[in-house]
Amino acid sequence: MTMKSKIKFIEIYEKPRCPNCIQMRRVFNKWLEKNPDANFGELSAKDNKDYLAERGVMSAPCYRIISTTGDEQFISGLNPDMLMDALNGDDELWDF
Repeated sequence: MTMKSKIKFIEIYEKPRCPNCIQMRRVFNKWLEKNPDANFGELSAKDNKDYLAERGVMSAPCYRIISTTGDEQFISGLNPDMLMDALNGDDELWDF
């Protein structure tokens, strides 16, 4: 799914003391420095495991990126390149 439209909201699902979550958050925080008006919320991956599993997400962290058109994309696990591309609207590189 290509998210060429503007990002409306980003949901971040993380686990405490998760090394992959920490690394992905660093990548997200760098992007956030350049996009300080981005709307995002932080949620517990553990408390939302059924919701995530229903959507095929099997590893933390998970970033749910929702566009202004209602399209959504899930980036999970340690995938900093995919996350940056999705946040910057270049995610068509990952459509196989």
